[in-house]
Amino acid sequence: MQIGKAIYQIATLKPTSQLPSFACLLLLGFFISACSDSKQDIASIQAEEADTAKNTNIINSERFFTPPKLRDIPLPEDLNNTAVWNGVGINDEGEVYLGLSSIQAVDNTAFVISIDPKTQQIKRHSDAVSQLKQEGVYETGLSQKRLQTDFIADDDGFIYFATHDRMGMDKSNLSQSGSYLWRMHKGDDNWELLLKTEESIIAIKKHKQFIFALSFWDHVLYKYDTVSQLSSAIKIGSFPRHFSRKFIIDKRGHIFVPRVEKDIEDQLSVVLVELNTDLAILDIHPMPDYWNANGLGNHGIVASTETLEGVTYFTVASGGLYKLEESVSGRSKLDYLGKFEPQLPESYISLVIAPEQVPILVGFGKTKRESDYYWFIRELSTNIVVNYPATEFDGRFLLYGANHKRDKSQIYIVGEQLLEDGISKPVLYKAEH
Repeated sequence: MQIGKAIYQIATLKPTSQLPSFACLLLLGFFISACSDSKQDIASIQAEEADTAKNTNIINSERFFTPPKLRDIPLPEDLNNTAVWNGVGINDEGEVYLGLSSIQAVDNTAFVISIDPKTQQIKRHSDAVSQLKQEGVYETGLSQKRLQTDFIADDDGFIYFATHDRMGMDKSNLSQSGSYLWRMHKGDDNWELLLKTEESIIAIKKHKQFIFALSFWDHVLYKYDTVSQLSSAIKIGSFPRHFSRKFIIDKRGHIFVPRVEKDIEDQLSVVLVELNTDLAILDIHPMPDYWNANGLGNHGIVASTETLEGVTYFTVASGGLYKLEESVSGRSKLDYLGKFEPQLPESYISLVIAPEQVPILVGFGKTKRESDYYWFIRELSTNIVVNYPATEFDGRFLLYGANHKRDKSQIYIVGEQLLEDGISKPVLYKAEH
């Protein structure tokens, strides 16, 4: 039993400067080769610790993870912007692209900036209204104050993103200004206008030469071909005043978008619609957890991560965790794994990371009850969850997480901070280990 416990402890050690990850693996291999009959002991220990986790709140345990330190990166103060609403992207050189949004009536434009990873120098890349004027499509009163999509840094050297506005929008009407899909070449401050939509684009993804853009209302999914410059669209469906912040594309190019409907008895029905790159519906997957009972903060899918094996884990605003993968038959399989953190069941987890070669999920998000932020760690084999308060933040912050798709160690926290005078400022933090 003691040798089995030693194996389990080594298997769950966090890498440190004294014991790097490869050393953990070497020690683990040594013990396994010496004691092949210890698997039952490990299972017993895991079951015992899982029972302990249910009865005692495991907080601030360092068995899995040491919370990172967050370094505040100052942002320009002369642009009068109020937030970074999830508009983040990181290219392969580590450059960070940010969209600075505003809710001020006098500032009708969103700005794009980038940050050099070595010097931390900030470079400005113009703003939406200025680029619309340069394209010759600006009209008096047109507003593009929000940039909420990710920045997609592609191998073709372009950075893709979209801006939108909600001026005049209500539960039945679209924005007066609509949305614009853009790209700019690295090192160039001129944006290229690709597509204008009546709906407001909230999220974009890229697969091969295709850009897919999710918009609201009604979860209209757009497809733009960067080669032919042709576009098409399909309405997935969502009832008024709801949109999902994210959608999913897997390695096969299959697209997954929530369809949210209410029946005649006002009962909610949510399914995950699966499409191919031709926007043809392939399958429909039920989603048992999607909606907060009080109707607040219902932003649908809020974060996702993909493993090297092509398995996608994603969270919804109600705190649920899903696993999406290709089955042996070739069909997609969607599994509901319960709440990411059962002890804080309605946590809004806006960042999920699946570290390579470590069977855990790392999350960052906000709790419903306390409006506090936490780092969440979930061990996939046992479903044990630990959490660590992010003491840097209080109720004055509204934050989202972002990380590099390939280099998952590059983690940033963005959002807004409410100031004493009632206005907000954009914030950016880099997680450092």
